[in-house]
Amino acid sequence: MLRTFHLYQLQMRPKIITKYLAAGMITFWLAASCLLSATLQAKTRPETWPETWPETWITQFLKNNQASIVTVLPQTGRAERNLAEPEGTGVIVQPGNLVLTANHVLGAANRILLRKTDGSVIEAKIFLRDQSTDLALLEINETIKAIEFEEGAQIGENVCAYGNAFGLGMSLSCGIVSATDKRGIGFNRVEDFVQTDAAINPGMSGAPLFKENGKLAGLVTAIFTKKSDGNLGVNFASSTRLIKAFLEDAKDGVLKPVRAGMIMRPAPFKGETGRAGGLVMRVMDNSAEKIAGIQQGDLVIKAGDLDVRSQADYLAAIALSQKEKTLDLTLVRGKNIQVITIKQINP
Repeated sequence: MLRTFHLYQLQMRPKIITKYLAAGMITFWLAASCLLSATLQAKTRPETWPETWPETWITQFLKNNQASIVTVLPQTGRAERNLAEPEGTGVIVQPGNLVLTANHVLGAANRILLRKTDGSVIEAKIFLRDQSTDLALLEINETIKAIEFEEGAQIGENVCAYGNAFGLGMSLSCGIVSATDKRGIGFNRVEDFVQTDAAINPGMSGAPLFKENGKLAGLVTAIFTKKSDGNLGVNFASSTRLIKAFLEDAKDGVLKPVRAGMIMRPAPFKGETGRAGGLVMRVMDNSAEKIAGIQQGDLVIKAGDLDVRSQADYLAAIALSQKEKTLDLTLVRGKNIQVITIKQINP
């Protein structure tokens, strides 16, 4: 056994020598390649690295607008304190002395403070609150550059949110526009949301959701969760068109209530087939809809520029048409499509 084992070792020795020679050659060629690569890089590398890297659309937005985003600090009694979201975010809007935020951020506050980018804290007073849209305006005694708006966010478009997550100070999160024209989610009576997967957490309510061109795509207002308030990638921002309608209506300091003179349900309902729209179930007497000629059984498919699928779509259309005071409804009656104009929709 011993002799046989010894003979086996002798027979394997040339193979072992060959193996180590091959390994040595590979090591040599790797070292030579690294040396050559380093030499070439040294020749092509710039003598000095740039002090600053080129700006991205994100850094450009923050550079131009960071001072226009503030931390909202509601002051309440201990019993009324919102422990889940004790702070929020706000953005400066035209004419520069107004701060737009989410209404629920203010809660039962009897005093409002704002923390600016430089850390200074200033007083603000409540100018207007709207529970139906969850939007609110604060007034300050100085003028700050206002953020620009742009309507028409597109699905797949890059967006970022910049807000006071968990009250830890301003931070940035980015994602895409996941969906638009989201209504009837159940957060507010009047909804017109842009949906995003950008990480949104408590404290970011009232934060700007901005686009690549540096303009506002929406105002962060809601997080869709199941059991706890945390980011699940289904987050909502009030659309800029709803914000514009709110600001236009708020100019005189009084908001017109959004009233609907008819009730409709989604069609087709579960288990049904047919054309999509809002089926009119009831029209109130002496309402603008009744006067215009809307009838029970009409299928409303469009209200203004919005496609109608439910009562929530109609309420949003009314809110967006406050300035015009009229609203065109496209509906199906029998086999005919008609356009009926509702006048003095909200006198």
